Amino acid sequence: MANSLLTVIPDRPAMPDRRDVPNQSVVPTRPRSAREELAERTRALLLEAETAGPLRRQQLLDEVITSHLWLAEKLARQFRHRGVDDDDLVQVAYTGLVEACLRFDPHQGSFVGFAEPTITGVLKRHFRDHGWTVRPPRPTQELAASI
Repeated sequence: MANSLLTVIPDRPAMPDRRDVPNQSVVPTRPRSAREELAERTRALLLEAETAGPLRRQQLLDEVITSHLWLAEKLARQFRHRGVDDDDLVQVAYTGLVEACLRFDPHQGSFVGFAEPTITGVLKRHFRDHGWTVRPPRPTQELAASI
């Protein structure tokens, strides 16, 4: 009766002992996101621009600016419907992006982390300097500008 309770387990390959397995640090790698790649590329371009000649420096800064136009457009959208034309807001945001690119020190941190408050500040300054305290109709504003 004791024999009938025993079950026969088929032979399985033995698990390797941990000491037999070479020490491999198993760190799961995730694919880098497009933003991480852009940040790394931007940092490399700005570092190169520090030592480049004037023509090459301008080319590098132009590349950084064109690769971050999305950021300026995103920040300009946050200020829509406040009495200023959307195209004007985008142009002001582009100006802020250029300013951020010229003032950024690549040894201090990320470009987006510096550019975002810079662009936002330029947009707010635009509203402060060019905004109206009282919002007259647009034809009245245009008439005041022509006078």
